[in-house]
Amino acid sequence: MPQQQIDDIEIRSEEVQEILGTPPSWLVRWGSTVAFVAFVALVWVAYLLKYPDVVSSEIRVTSTEPARKIYSETTGYIARLLVRNEQIVDSAAALLAFKSTANVDDVLTFETILDQVKELDEASLLSFRPPTNLLLGEIQNQLYDFLQKQEQFRHNTSSRSTRTNVRELEKRIEYIDRDIAKNNQEKRRVEDQLEALSAQFERDQRLYQEKKISLRRLRETQDAMRGLERDRQGIEADSKSKRFEIEMLRNQIRGARADRRETNSDAAEALKISFLALQAAVEEWRKRYLVVAPVRGMVAFTNKDINLAEQQFILKETELMSVVPTETTETLGRMLLSLDGSGKVDTGQQVIVKFKSYPFYEYGAVVGRVKWKGKIPSGNAIPVEIDFPDGLLTTRGKRIDPAQEMLGTGEIITSNKRVIEKIFEDIRRVSN
Repeated sequence: MPQQQIDDIEIRSEEVQEILGTPPSWLVRWGSTVAFVAFVALVWVAYLLKYPDVVSSEIRVTSTEPARKIYSETTGYIARLLVRNEQIVDSAAALLAFKSTANVDDVLTFETILDQVKELDEASLLSFRPPTNLLLGEIQNQLYDFLQKQEQFRHNTSSRSTRTNVRELEKRIEYIDRDIAKNNQEKRRVEDQLEALSAQFERDQRLYQEKKISLRRLRETQDAMRGLERDRQGIEADSKSKRFEIEMLRNQIRGARADRRETNSDAAEALKISFLALQAAVEEWRKRYLVVAPVRGMVAFTNKDINLAEQQFILKETELMSVVPTETTETLGRMLLSLDGSGKVDTGQQVIVKFKSYPFYEYGAVVGRVKWKGKIPSGNAIPVEIDFPDGLLTTRGKRIDPAQEMLGTGEIITSNKRVIEKIFEDIRRVSN
């Protein structure tokens, strides 16, 4: 009989089939027990482990003192740029000056001298003697008025009556009038030269744009114009000073002829009012022609559409620059949550913040909490504010310096659910 048939008979025999179909008793007994224990252990682990339920969205972190944008309150040409980009300035520091009839440095110097007068008593007002060579433009008339009131007060409070030869005073006035006439001729000559240089400057600008002349040639023409402008302003200031001197002499003549004097109290009050008007004129000039820092901070040239430089024309309400406060302030995060799932968010809940500029795998995350949640949707989103009780300290123990407009991802932990609860929720959701 062939060997293959013998093997088939042996495999298909009842004894062999009984042996193959009956598993060992220990396998049946311990296998079921192990499977049951493994199932129970798996359920127990799923019960012990908690899985955080989060609502995530983009977060924008900034300080409670945002950057102050500065806009032009007037239309005109820039006379002086007094700061550079990223410079630290104090509050009320001058940043930029617009062109006016006054010299910026002279006005700032005069303002410093003016601030030295702390008390408005007679002694302080009489001792106030600013330099006479300052080009103060619109403020010049107020200064002359104050000096006139000052001289009148000295005359009224003099212990002795001063007798002045009227004829000598009139001769002095004639000499001064001749000097004023010479100044007027010189002024007309300078203005003619300035007009000719202005026309030449316009031609040089066109030639420079056509690359027919060098920038040095253009700047030489511009410097010559500025020199003539300073000469013209100097002549005007000298003429005003001489007219003021004439007025003083005429006051002395009137005093000598009429022998009328104001009382000391009236003169003191007029002197005080004139000084207050002088302070108001300086303050008005500052508001009109100066751009000042609203707070202490760092200057940032944020408008890339304009070039902040001398002689640049600026329109009113143009954004000039920003001042980023340097003082330590509270740091807040702002999120806009989608309406889907936002109802689970409440104040006091923990927030995990991961900044885009600080990689999570290197710096870790910052832990915050929900400080405020809006009740009215804004553009199909709910606004939420996040604060940071421990500051911007990451989970890796690194401190992040606060900056303006830090972007990242915020994950609000609404609850810590067990894994088994999460599994049953998924089952119910699929079955529904």
